[in-house]
Amino acid sequence: MTHPLRRAVWGPVRVTTAIMVLAAAVALMPAGSRLGWLLAWLLLGLVAGYALSGSA
Repeated sequence: MTHPLRRAVWGPVRVTTAIMVLAAAVALMPAGSRLGWLLAWLLLGLVAGYALSGSA
């Protein structure tokens, strides 16, 4: 598999996996947890960065 094709296939898979892991971590956090808010912001930033990169 060539490098651009590999990047086109595995890039979205990796980002989607990272988003799913962060979303699961946020869902498992207690309601008032500071770590939950931090993970929620990281998830939002990851999704926004992916959308703005043109990869979506």
